[in-house]
Amino acid sequence: MSLTLLCGEPYFGPGFDGAWRGQVDPRHVTIFGARSIDPPERQFLEQRRVDVVDMRRIDELGVVALMAWSR
Repeated sequence: MSLTLLCGEPYFGPGFDGAWRGQVDPRHVTIFGARSIDPPERQFLEQRRVDVVDMRRIDELGVVALMAWSR
Protein backbone atom coordinates (compact mmCIF):
# COMPACT_ATOMS: atom_id res chain seq x y z
CA MET A 1 0.00 0.00 0.00
CA SER A 2 2.77 2.47 0.83
CA LEU A 3 4.36 2.04 -2.61
CA THR A 4 0.95 2.52 -4.23
CA LEU A 5 0.52 5.79 -2.37
CA LEU A 6 4.02 6.98 -3.24
CA CYS A 7 3.22 6.28 -6.89
CA GLY A 8 0.08 8.43 -6.62
CA GLU A 9 -2.70 5.89 -7.14
CA PRO A 10 -6.07 7.59 -6.54
CA TYR A 11 -7.84 4.79 -4.64
CA PHE A 12 -7.31 6.18 -1.17
CA GLY A 13 -9.26 8.83 0.68
CA PRO A 14 -8.08 12.30 1.70
CA GLY A 15 -6.71 10.91 4.95
CA PHE A 16 -3.75 9.67 2.90
CA ASP A 17 -2.97 12.96 1.17
CA GLY A 18 0.37 14.65 1.64
CA ALA A 19 3.24 16.24 -0.24
CA TRP A 20 4.91 12.82 -0.48
CA ARG A 21 2.01 11.28 -2.43
CA GLY A 22 2.76 10.67 -6.11
CA GLN A 23 6.46 11.47 -5.78
CA VAL A 24 7.62 8.16 -7.30
CA ASP A 25 7.14 7.44 -10.99
CA PRO A 26 6.05 3.77 -11.22
CA ARG A 27 8.23 3.37 -14.32
CA HIS A 28 11.22 3.72 -11.97
CA VAL A 29 10.06 0.92 -9.65
CA THR A 30 11.29 -2.67 -9.62
CA ILE A 31 9.59 -5.23 -7.41
CA PHE A 32 12.37 -7.71 -6.71
CA GLY A 33 11.75 -11.13 -5.21
CA ALA A 34 7.97 -11.32 -5.53
CA ARG A 35 6.67 -14.77 -4.58
CA SER A 36 3.26 -14.58 -6.22
CA ILE A 37 1.31 -11.95 -8.12
CA ASP A 38 -2.32 -12.52 -9.05
CA PRO A 39 -3.28 -11.96 -12.71
CA PRO A 40 -5.17 -8.70 -11.97
CA GLU A 41 -2.18 -7.42 -9.98
CA ARG A 42 0.20 -8.35 -12.79
CA GLN A 43 -1.99 -6.49 -15.30
CA PHE A 44 -2.05 -3.45 -12.98
CA LEU A 45 1.75 -3.48 -12.74
CA GLU A 46 2.21 -3.95 -16.49
CA GLN A 47 -0.11 -1.02 -17.23
CA ARG A 48 2.06 1.19 -15.03
CA ARG A 49 5.29 -0.24 -16.46
CA VAL A 50 6.54 -1.51 -13.10
CA ASP A 51 9.32 -4.08 -13.50
CA VAL A 52 8.73 -7.33 -11.62
CA VAL A 53 11.52 -9.80 -10.93
CA ASP A 54 9.82 -12.78 -9.35
CA MET A 55 11.37 -15.67 -7.48
CA ARG A 56 11.03 -17.96 -10.51
CA ARG A 57 13.35 -15.68 -12.50
CA ILE A 58 15.74 -15.40 -9.58
CA ASP A 59 15.86 -19.21 -9.30
CA GLU A 60 16.43 -19.58 -13.05
CA LEU A 61 18.96 -16.80 -13.66
CA GLY A 62 20.48 -16.08 -10.27
CA VAL A 63 20.27 -12.95 -8.20
CA VAL A 64 23.60 -11.46 -9.38
CA ALA A 65 22.62 -11.45 -13.06
CA LEU A 66 19.24 -9.91 -12.29
CA MET A 67 20.65 -7.24 -9.98
CA ALA A 68 23.01 -6.19 -12.79
CA TRP A 69 20.08 -6.11 -15.24
CA SER A 70 17.69 -4.22 -12.97
CA ARG A 71 17.43 -0.50 -13.56
